[in-house]
Amino acid sequence: MRTIITSENFAAVWMVVIFVYRFQMLEAREKDWYRTASMYQVYTRSFKDTNGDGVGDIKGVHEKLDYIQKVGFDTIWIQTLFKSPMKDMGYDISDFMAVDPLFGTMEELKKLIDDIHTRGMKVIVDFVPNHTSDESEWFEKSINKIEPYTDFYVWANPNGSDPETQLPLPPNNWLSVFGDSMWEWNEKRQQFYLHQFSISQPDLNYRNPKVKDAMKNVLRFWLDFGVDGFRVDAIAHLVEDALLRDNPWRSPEKTGKRDFYDQIPKYSSLQEETYQVTHEWRSMLDEYEDKGLGVRIMTFEMYDDLDVTRKFFGNETYKIMHFPLNVRTFLPMHMKNATDTSDTIRDYIELMPSVGVPSWIMSNHDISRMATRSFPEFSVPGFMIALLLPGVVSIYYGEEICMQQMLLRKDQLRDASKKIEKLNPGHSLRDPCRTPMQWDDSPNAGTNSPSANPVACSRTVLNCVLSQEWC
Repeated sequence: MRTIITSENFAAVWMVVIFVYRFQMLEAREKDWYRTASMYQVYTRSFKDTNGDGVGDIKGVHEKLDYIQKVGFDTIWIQTLFKSPMKDMGYDISDFMAVDPLFGTMEELKKLIDDIHTRGMKVIVDFVPNHTSDESEWFEKSINKIEPYTDFYVWANPNGSDPETQLPLPPNNWLSVFGDSMWEWNEKRQQFYLHQFSISQPDLNYRNPKVKDAMKNVLRFWLDFGVDGFRVDAIAHLVEDALLRDNPWRSPEKTGKRDFYDQIPKYSSLQEETYQVTHEWRSMLDEYEDKGLGVRIMTFEMYDDLDVTRKFFGNETYKIMHFPLNVRTFLPMHMKNATDTSDTIRDYIELMPSVGVPSWIMSNHDISRMATRSFPEFSVPGFMIALLLPGVVSIYYGEEICMQQMLLRKDQLRDASKKIEKLNPGHSLRDPCRTPMQWDDSPNAGTNSPSANPVACSRTVLNCVLSQEWC
């Protein structure tokens, strides 16, 4: 029996075709959402305070979701929310699976994530795998050699004792990112523990399979909670040389100095095992997509050369990160003139492997703001360039209104880094770029109470009310 095509059934068939096509396009867009993501970085404690304690909170982020979306961003990176004694502003985590009460509750975070998804947006959170707080229950049990935590951290015996003081000497010459020795003596355990950053941030031991399993459980917890991915902190420092060999000095004149940059961290960073651990994380994330639970991603904090960036992408059969958050492209050393900037961008794009996605990030919570380190007039054009380039673009809160950082008195500094104070007496490279978001020109810049951090005077001329009518 022949089917006669009439205008009515043709229209019906066409509607089905259109529906299927749109569904396929939507599915493809969902599958590759991260490839063209526009990401807004929220430094939670400085973004919006709603309860009057002077510290930004989860409800403050929730209150400003419409603003973030109307400015044009489809992905939010929220940092850092986890339980912490706050010696390093939340990057010293004591419980990876709990929200710090300073910022709110787990229920408030769940509602925030759900409402982000309701708007068709994505959300990623910090993953800080290198270390914990020294107040973590894990570390306390490790000090006391309570299983399975005995070897959860990098412990080492002393390299003899000082002939004058008789104090134990560190196992090697490694220097912390924050300055001085990377080793701290623990009297109770009678060993040194490693801390790539602050003394209050002991390094986890990724040569221990139980540590790897524990951190995978952390990732699963937040994936099941609803996040779309992670920004992975300090990835280069994850694994150290098993033999604890001394790092070489950058020059004879640097020998014996105490600053991190006096050494080449040949044995204390970017060890081959790092790529193995992170590949395992990527495989676990991909399992969620395979189960039909959506694409989950991870992006790495990176300040490294392009060849290192390329290696962290992996390949078609050994994938690692989805994209980097590498600020090198827009640092002053690569922006001497238009030709230099163009060459840097071209080199970066040409570096991309088939599995790679380029990303363009101007600033973050650890470096000076774009409008300060270059000049305000370049800030907006710089973002225009980034938005026209292929791949992911990420901006730090306040960059959209050309927020600049402010000089701070020494008594206003909260930064845990001794190195920064040494290099810049009376100043800090991090505190000045973490001042409160300038919502309006009021004394508190639009928050409910005086901020725990100083508010920049530039709020009178650089604020959201002046920039956008829908702020």
